Amino acid sequence: MRWFRSLSVLLVAASMMSAGCGPKKDAESPKGETAKAAPKTKKAPPSEKKNPVPTDWEPIVHEAKQFGFMLPAGSTSEESNDGGIEMFRADLPDPYTVEVWVVTYRDKTLTKDDLWVDAEAVIKNNLKGTGVQMGPVVDLDGAFAVRDVSWTENNPIKGTVLIGTDINDNYIMVASCLEKDYAKNQETIDVIWQNFYLF
Repeated sequence: MRWFRSLSVLLVAASMMSAGCGPKKDAESPKGETAKAAPKTKKAPPSEKKNPVPTDWEPIVHEAKQFGFMLPAGSTSEESNDGGIEMFRADLPDPYTVEVWVVTYRDKTLTKDDLWVDAEAVIKNNLKGTGVQMGPVVDLDGAFAVRDVSWTENNPIKGTVLIGTDINDNYIMVASCLEKDYAKNQETIDVIWQNFYLF
């Protein structure tokens, strides 16, 4: 299996997971209001500072399986093949502490429901996760769907699972980090899964 990294850089915008978009989608953002007057209360603790969405991204393209997505420059990765199941794993550079898995395999009989079962198996078997819990399914364009996910892997983990299927191949992406770091990494995680595409 050969992986190709292009020198071109895709300008991607951050978005929250609630955006109804899938691979090759632009990002969106949320907002609040102010009150004219309010009674005196104890000051709330300052909100946790978010990691800025990276501005330097590198395309990851798998020509054999015909998919691609983006990773921040400086990410490290490795890939393997186990009985026809191809696995790609990447760690984002500091300060993001985000891990990304992409699993691809051929079985044209599988449905999206089957892929959710397989996604849970990936988390249990490859990520050594226990107590896997998935949120509501959000169906995206065509063959893709996405869910929030959490599990325990020595420490509580939180992230996003994206599944996709075409005529022959099936795709599972898991992008996650420690639960305590999720709020400050969520926008970057969203950019990663939203830019997964098939060609």
